[in-house]
Formats: sequence, C-alpha cells, structure tokens
Amino acid sequence: MKWIWRLVALLSMPAIALHELTHAAVAWPWADVTIEWRDVPWYLEPGLRVRMESWASSTPTWVMIGAYVAPLVVGYAIASIVVLVWVSGVVVSVSLPTATFLVINWLYYTAASANDLKPVAAAISVRAGESGSVC
Repeated sequence: MKWIWRLVALLSMPAIALHELTHAAVAWPWADVTIEWRDVPWYLEPGLRVRMESWASSTPTWVMIGAYVAPLVVGYAIASIVVLVWVSGVVVSVSLPTATFLVINWLYYTAASANDLKPVAAAISVRAGESGSVC
C-alpha cells in the first residue's frame, strides 16, 4: 500500500509547488518572500515552503489574508469555471487517468493547511481587538 501513497505524492508535486508559488506571487509586492527547498524525501512531505515575513506597515489586512488564502480562492475560481463549462454543454473528452490526475492536483492546490490559516486567524483577532468587532 505504501507505493500508492508514494505515487499520489509524486503526482501531486505540481499542485503543491503551484500552491506555494501562488502564496509567493500574491505576497511579493508587500512582504519579504523567501522560497525554501528543504531536503526531505518527496514521499514524506513536500520540501517546498514559502516564508512571508516583514510585511510593509502600509499593507492592508485584506492583502495579508489574501496572500495566505490565495490558492483557496484561485482553486475555487478554477472549479467554478470548470462547472460553468460543463453546465453550458461544452463536451470535453478526458480519460479517467487524466481526470483523476487533475482532480487530485486540484484538491492539493486548493486545500488550505493549518500553516495557511494560523496567520489569517491571528490577523482577524488583532483587527478585532483594535476595532472591537470583526465585521
């Protein structure tokens, strides 16, 4: 069974790399962005990490939150476009292995990790403390 998980990990590498690079692309104009490649076995965890530090003091909160949830937003936008194309009646022929590969990569790309959500929760709680409410 280990070989199945190793195969899934290998096939999901493009999505994981794009997920991390999406964070970097959104944060780059406002923060010091560092892309790290850690030397870990690819089948245990992805070695690519993006650090977003030293945000400019003028950076709006929505930009900071947007940088952490950007893959989630982009992933849902892609899913919405796919559903609209499918509902419109456009016929697209995709083999089962290709569809499986695309769905697995979409899931990995779109999923927000705990590391993606911790800074979002912190930013919201800081802003709530400053203004007295989140809304």
